[in-house]
Amino acid sequence: MGYKSKPSSQRKPNSQGKPNSQGKPNNISSIEHLLDAFRNDSTNTTEQGEGFAKMIRILLLNDPVYTAQFSDVWFFADWAKEQGQSAQDIGIDLVAKNLDD
Repeated sequence: MGYKSKPSSQRKPNSQGKPNSQGKPNNISSIEHLLDAFRNDSTNTTEQGEGFAKMIRILLLNDPVYTAQFSDVWFFADWAKEQGQSAQDIGIDLVAKNLDD
């Protein structure tokens, strides 16, 4: 799934109001900026969720707090296939393996 930015005239205002002259949010944190980008650049909630799951997977695989806890993180569908299980969407996005397991 690739993100294509909408023209600035079609972007929704962010949680702080209107975008600044560069089309970026004013006075909000990086995570809020990312969440706004998902909302603005996605055409539906499925795209928003997929983008968010990808972002969280990257965080879990790279942040020292989580790399000390998890040895791997899979999208549920990939993990289910590896386990010989149905990859049908059941509301689980990610599966992480504890480092101790």
